[in-house]
Amino acid sequence: MKFCYLLPIFFISFSAKCEDYLNLVTGNDYPPYSDERLPEGGIFTAKVKQILNKLNIKYKIEFMPWARGYELVKKGTFSATFPYTFREERNKEVLYLKKSILSTKIFIYTHIKYKNKKSIDDFNGLVFCAPNGYYIEESIQNKINKEEIKLQKQFDAKSCLISIINNDADFMILGSEHIKKYQEESTEILKKIVPLKNPIKKIELYIVFNKNIDKNIYNKIEKELNK
Repeated sequence: MKFCYLLPIFFISFSAKCEDYLNLVTGNDYPPYSDERLPEGGIFTAKVKQILNKLNIKYKIEFMPWARGYELVKKGTFSATFPYTFREERNKEVLYLKKSILSTKIFIYTHIKYKNKKSIDDFNGLVFCAPNGYYIEESIQNKINKEEIKLQKQFDAKSCLISIINNDADFMILGSEHIKKYQEESTEILKKIVPLKNPIKKIELYIVFNKNIDKNIYNKIEKELNK
């Protein structure tokens, strides 16, 4: 997107000046990556700002519910959103940068009474909690579809953690950095919620753009990330 304005020349005529501009949206409750209550809006938000400032790309960042923000990027109301993991179905709807900005490992987090469980298969018959707008890993979605585990939806990740503590749900998936914020806020979460030993996988976090993004801006950012 280009933002253009008129500059006076010798008080007689005007010359149009255009600047690169991005209208961005992200969401809350994804510490330490994105949350308007965090310094700089979170470490991913701070990284995005750093890149755009270096490239002299003007921008505005808004925070709103994840699902709504994503849909508005698809429609073109916003230029891009972040941070998102790569999914084939999303790749058909939006344009990913080829290079991720940050990465993290995701784990199954559960009540301490289940600390000896080894894998997702050990949770058959139990309740998986997913925050609204969060992607459900394929291995878990398959078990939900087969009714091997039950699905509970909560407003946000902290609500899922509380549900697990209260024995209303049994496990969820979070990034290793994501949960630290909640552990700092609650000794109960720190003491009663534990990860399984091995991570499910390592995930990469990306900016995703509307399909009609100005390719000049897209290429500038891609080139900067590849330095």
